[in-house]
Amino acid sequence: GDVSIVEIAGLRELASGLADLQLVEGELEISSNPVLARVCGLPELQRIGGDLVVERNDQLVAVCGFSSLVLIATYSDIGERQPLRRDRTPSRLLVSLNPELRRIGGFPVLTDVEGDITFTDTPMLDEGGGFGALEFFGGTLSVRAAPKLTELSAMTSPMCIRRLILEDTG
Repeated sequence: GDVSIVEIAGLRELASGLADLQLVEGELEISSNPVLARVCGLPELQRIGGDLVVERNDQLVAVCGFSSLVLIATYSDIGERQPLRRDRTPSRLLVSLNPELRRIGGFPVLTDVEGDITFTDTPMLDEGGGFGALEFFGGTLSVRAAPKLTELSAMTSPMCIRRLILEDTG
């Protein structure tokens, strides 16, 4: 099922509470946590079968805790990569509306994102690395309203990029 970490007023750091989590069958949503500063407590998570959504966290400065994540996809094995089908919504990575976010990293073994990768409305974002293992994604790489972001090389080497959108970036 889904894992939602939403509207937790006193949550400052997503640290050890989910340290043993290895699989999320559905969506992992981390949103609307007013004092959350760091997402760094998911070291064993290997696959997300739905979307990974990090949005509307007013004090978030870093997303860095996905050191074992390999797949954000409905398929469970890299050998099952399929072209996108119209009868299902592909899993995506969405990071949006985090006004203090400076760093997105900590995805050293992520190879596949089935759908889109979107970074939007992150005006302080200046580091988008940490995606050096990324080989495949079947959607659009979209970066909007991130005027300080000047480097995307770690996200532009995958075998399949359907579309690239850059608006208001450094």
